[in-house]
Amino acid sequence: LGRPTARSEPLWARSCPPPFTDGFNRPDGPVGNGWSNSTGNVNGDLLIRNGTLSTPGPDGGAGIYRPIDLSVPVTVSATLTHGNGFGGLLNRYSAGFRLGSNASGGGGYSVSFARGDENFMDSRVVVNGIQFFSTFQFGASITTRFTVSPDGNITGSVSGSGSTFNFSSGPSGGVLLGSKLIISLAFPDGR
Repeated sequence: LGRPTARSEPLWARSCPPPFTDGFNRPDGPVGNGWSNSTGNVNGDLLIRNGTLSTPGPDGGAGIYRPIDLSVPVTVSATLTHGNGFGGLLNRYSAGFRLGSNASGGGGYSVSFARGDENFMDSRVVVNGIQFFSTFQFGASITTRFTVSPDGNITGSVSGSGSTFNFSSGPSGGVLLGSKLIISLAFPDGR
């Protein structure tokens, strides 16, 4: 069963103070290391499996969060792997990052990555609610690096399968309801 994960390249965010990194490369179990479970998780919480941030099983969605300082630019870097879509189809993506949110995921600036599955040519990055269709289709894994400025300006890139897609969004009128960085992953489709 293909489960979406965040792995390989350490997830890191730079803010002041202090910067932190987390490659999630630790023994299986709860996420720990300063992360808390988001409220509203459906069918379980994210966990560490095989040295990656992973989903516990099919048919749900969950997130984790930790405090950040958005008074300075924050850079996030992560490698994401696909999850199974309907009937076990590959290359499904539904993963997101929200900065300046509260624990339930409300408010803040957002960057998410989506693809229906291998039958859909709809790979996209959604930045503060605006969809940017990628110039390539997301495959087994993608790597992203993006920077969020205090005014909500977001610039970054996503790479995979030998291709890179750059994205950017000007200052956002988004409302900061908190000081959290949230990572959310949709679970594989169990049908």
